[in-house]
Amino acid sequence: CHICNEGPKTILHCLRDCREAQALWKAFPPSLAENIFFGTNLMDWLRLNCQTNKLPSSLSFNWGIIFPFGLWTLWLRRNNFIFQNSGLPRNLRDKVISRATEFAHLSISAKFVRS
Repeated sequence: CHICNEGPKTILHCLRDCREAQALWKAFPPSLAENIFFGTNLMDWLRLNCQTNKLPSSLSFNWGIIFPFGLWTLWLRRNNFIFQNSGLPRNLRDKVISRATEFAHLSISAKFVRS
């Protein structure tokens, strides 16, 4: 892993098991029990998290919206670090919330737009 120099360079490690990725997920915390969230295979992990409708305590939209933006933010950060030699930003939780909020606002607003 280019980020932590510890784990294997797999998708699951990059998006969940790397200590840097775990720091992001624990900052919310995820809506699933920790042993399920950090203990399932890749496909089950993606499916379970994308399909949940639970609301994290401090946010106004569900985990099924936040989770994909967490994945996207981690992936962009990893690629920027590897390919552009950028540093590792520490405000990932804020970036995830900002992106998810923008998406939620635009998707809700789009329902009310008339052609």
